Amino acid sequence: MNKTNSRKAAKNAKNINTWNSELQIFGPLGLCATLSLKAFTITETLVAMVIAGLMITMAAFSWGAFGKQFQNYQSGNEQLQQIEKLHSILTLDIERCVWMKKTSQGIELEMRNGTAVSFVFEEKISRLIDAHTEKFDLKTEDWKGIYGKNESTPDQPYIDQLNLSLIQNKIVYPFYFFKQYDALQKMNFED
Repeated sequence: MNKTNSRKAAKNAKNINTWNSELQIFGPLGLCATLSLKAFTITETLVAMVIAGLMITMAAFSWGAFGKQFQNYQSGNEQLQQIEKLHSILTLDIERCVWMKKTSQGIELEMRNGTAVSFVFEEKISRLIDAHTEKFDLKTEDWKGIYGKNESTPDQPYIDQLNLSLIQNKIVYPFYFFKQYDALQKMNFED
């Protein structure tokens, strides 16, 4: 071996020890350009992989938490829609009825066309009209039928006020419905 080859071998050995890679590129005119690349140690690679794994895990947990929040929002929104639907149906039925009566399980409304509409306030609220039953997936905490200033009794089942409390996600929503009777109806109720 001559001196130039041993110098090149020593230079190459030095490059291997410092984790540098050299690439010699020869151009069309025989010119030589050297490109130097830095290599990574195994420790650096492992640290980068651990950090990447932690980032992926954090992203997955964030996505899961976001999905759960969205699902809670959807279910809460569906229950609020049911509350709003029940409120609007009760309001319209009470406005259109001739009279309201308190029963043992709920209220009964006599409509102007002679149809009876019943609302049952048990575990779930039901609306019964003819052979059709509509159920609302809502829980009632308390309900009262009131005539004048007193709660209705079996002797006086007619009511002009319905107080209803609905529960959704441990929050109580109180509702108050009123029916105005004319003087002739009030006199008939009191007899």
